[in-house]
Amino acid sequence: MAQKKRIVAIVIVSYNGREYLERCLGSIFDDVHETIEKRVYVVDNASTDETLAYIARAWPQVRVVRSDTNRGYAGGNTIGWKVVLEDMPDIEYIFLLNQDTFVEKRFLDPLVTYLDSHRNAAAAQPRLMLFPETNRINSLGNVIHFLGLGYSSFNGTVWHESDPYTVSIGYASGAALLLRRSAIDRIGLFDDFMFMYLEDLDLGWRMLLAGYDIGVVRSSVVYHRYEFSRGQRQYYFFERNRLWILLKNYRIATLVLLLPSWLFLELGILAAAIANGHGRDKLRAYGYFFKPSSLAALARDRRRTQALRSRNDRSLIRVFSGTINFQPLHGALLRYVANPVLRVCHLILKNVVFW
Repeated sequence: MAQKKRIVAIVIVSYNGREYLERCLGSIFDDVHETIEKRVYVVDNASTDETLAYIARAWPQVRVVRSDTNRGYAGGNTIGWKVVLEDMPDIEYIFLLNQDTFVEKRFLDPLVTYLDSHRNAAAAQPRLMLFPETNRINSLGNVIHFLGLGYSSFNGTVWHESDPYTVSIGYASGAALLLRRSAIDRIGLFDDFMFMYLEDLDLGWRMLLAGYDIGVVRSSVVYHRYEFSRGQRQYYFFERNRLWILLKNYRIATLVLLLPSWLFLELGILAAAIANGHGRDKLRAYGYFFKPSSLAALARDRRRTQALRSRNDRSLIRVFSGTINFQPLHGALLRYVANPVLRVCHLILKNVVFW
């Protein structure tokens, strides 16, 4: 008797993604798994190109979920998640995938095997490789900096099979990750208001707070058309969301101790923002927190997040990074001024925070 296939839902949030979806969807449906059946959902964020017509013509087996407005990566995935659960209430694993990616054959098997064998893991990320430089890494798991920054590990470096890359990671990249449904039922998925950027960091931080682990599976490979400069065009969301994550995830006592190192980094970020033409966006990010409605929402979100806590800040700070080692950011001020100071601040915090 043939073995019954496990069902994994794949959710792709698309916005004007016609140029990407042919390769993305083609790679998914070219891949046949003996033990896994894929159900593919594309959440269309009110595209104005030919995305919907193309999917209807070329991929009728895809379930298209339409949003009347562009709700960003966070809101689009929330919509997709709800539809998947309505269609398949008993589903165990859901895979989130960017539209600007494509997968290597048998990418799902190792991820499912990993979560099957690591029952405390809430998420697993494949080895993300760059495209068109397919021998270079995009992410082998992402790093959480103790001041709320996040960056992909080993970005831009050449992949070597023999290198001793880590398995346990700070958080999984939102570009491609397999999620355990039961963990998301407990901690939630993304905050819709974040729209885009750092929502995957926030999700990973909540997973760690709730006591879960997160892994990277190197035998599963996804290629990503990653452009750092593309993200910088949405600078406001980066900075607003980073501050939001810090304020809701740390204990109050930790935030007080963080204040000197936060001010040091913040002055540097503000100066760089002004120099690079993002000063207005940076000030808008600050302004968001002076609205009564924003503070009320932050208080509610903070209560929900702190209620998940099964790990203390001491244990988290010890696994967070004290330096910013992201290859696209390699200036002399970062290397010789900011990182040495932040490394010392992080070392002090690791030895002072006991809660």
